[in-house]
Order: sequence, then structure tokens, then C-alpha cells
Amino acid sequence: MEIDKLESVCMVNAYKNFAEAAFHRFISPATISKHILQVEEELGVPLFERATKAKPVMLTPQGESVIEDIQSIVNAYYRILKTVQSKQPLKTLTVGYIPRVGGFGEADIICDFVRRNPDVTLVRRVGWGTELATMLTTGTVDTVLISLLGENPFDTIPALAVLKTPEYHIVQVSESRVLRIGVSENHPLARSKKITKEMFPLLRDEVFLFGLLPDTCPYEHSRKHIERLLGLEGKMRCQFVDTTDRDVVLQLVRDGNGVLPQACFIPEVLNGVHFLPVEGWDVPARLYFVYPASKSSKLLSRFKQVVEQHISN
Repeated sequence: MEIDKLESVCMVNAYKNFAEAAFHRFISPATISKHILQVEEELGVPLFERATKAKPVMLTPQGESVIEDIQSIVNAYYRILKTVQSKQPLKTLTVGYIPRVGGFGEADIICDFVRRNPDVTLVRRVGWGTELATMLTTGTVDTVLISLLGENPFDTIPALAVLKTPEYHIVQVSESRVLRIGVSENHPLARSKKITKEMFPLLRDEVFLFGLLPDTCPYEHSRKHIERLLGLEGKMRCQFVDTTDRDVVLQLVRDGNGVLPQACFIPEVLNGVHFLPVEGWDVPARLYFVYPASKSSKLLSRFKQVVEQHISN
């Protein structure tokens, strides 16, 4: 029985909702469901009563009887790791990533690495696509987790072409083909299940919130895809905000100061913001793990192992 699957059980118990648990683990709801089913099959008992409109996900009597032991196993595992690895010399690994309100699993990968390697200081460097490429090629970071839009982003974004050489390994970690637009609960679209083409005119006068640095980041590339889909080419009103502080961005949306497009994994409702899927969107958004081919360190190997485990899940 794998620790990450037991962690999923504990997270669902904590949040009483598969989507919320998946968001906070930065994996898909389908993966969370698979983890729960695999643990239930191995134990031979159902752990959760599935959610309905009237009630959240709740533990079954069998689940109630074992949840403390499952949490104890997870806690014990990380205590053992900390005891063993804390005796090793302190080392540093620097990872670059793109901050988003939603995500592709970056935070879960980073958190898993930190939990499993208490002897390592993990330094995070925030940047956008082209900035991360520069950080990696100049040795500012050891590796990057870079989320990009489109079929062949390393070909279509010239500044990223430097990474598509034998000097670097590019590994796809996850993919989303759903665009969600976050709106306030008072927005005319908030009670809809999805944003259909007939509803696109309701977004014509909205301010779309995108990540900072429009002159260098791939959000400019994202904007063009969204403009085309919504029929707003040349008419989209944009504001660029710092997405490293998720709560501030969500507050802007809750207060009616804009709508938030997110082509990544995110719950349908997050902190009062309703994220609605947009009809007609089929542009892939993917997370890539990129690292130097010539750089072979034990720390980077450990990080690769964590990434590979997330890919297999």
C-alpha cells in the first residue's frame, strides 16, 4: 500500500470533497478517486460514503474505524524519513515554476519532495515561461516545472526553443484540455453549469485577469487563444495581476473586478469563485519537467523520482 494513496484518503477525509482534496494535492479528481478505490480494494472494505447534493463525502463505519491508523502510518513514514535524512549534510535544490491560482500538480510535487527529503533545502524561484528558460540555461535553477499552452509550445514560443535541444530533457507530467473562467457568485453566469457559445456575449465587457509581465510570459499566448474562442479578438479588456498571491486574485474576482481564465486543474467553486468550463475549448495545457541532460546529481535524481511517481498516478 503506497503512502501517496493513503495521503489521498486522509485528504478526502479532511476536506469531505474529492475535488477539494484533489485541488489541495494538486492532482486530478480522477486520480484521487483511483487512489481511494485502490485502498478500498486492498483493505476489502468501503472507506467513504460518496457525496450527494444533500451531504458531503463521509467516512463509512469501516472508514471511521481505520482512519486514525491510516493517518498514523502517513505521519510515521515522514517521521522516519526526517530521522534518517536529517543526519545527512544539508543540501540545496532550486526549482523554477509558474505561479497559478489553479495548477497542474506543481505544488504537490514540490511538497512531496520536501516531505520525503527533510535533509534538503528546496528553493523555489517564480517566473514565467521565457524567464524559467533563461533561469535554467544560466544555471540559476537546477530544474523547472513549466506549464504551457498549445500543441508544440517549444516550437511556437521562440524563447523556449533553446530547451528543445540535446542539452535538456523535456518530460510531460500532466495535461488539461478544459478552460474554466472564474466569476463572482453574483455574476449572471454563476448559476450556469458551463459557458456555452450563446453566452459568450455576456463576457464582452468583462476584464480578464492574467499573470504579470505580458511582454515576456506565455500568458500573452494564452490570451490570443481565449480571444479567438470568445470572438473578442482586438476587443478583450485585460489586466495583469500577480498570481503568486492566490487569495488576492480570488478576492478581485469575488468583488466583481474581473473574471479569471484558468486552463488547468481547479475546483468548480473555490473561495466563493465559480469556475465554469467553456464550450468549444480544446487547446492542450501541459506541465513539463525540464532539466539539464548533463547534470546528474543525487538531489536531481530524487526530484525526478517524485515527478515520475506523479506521472504514474
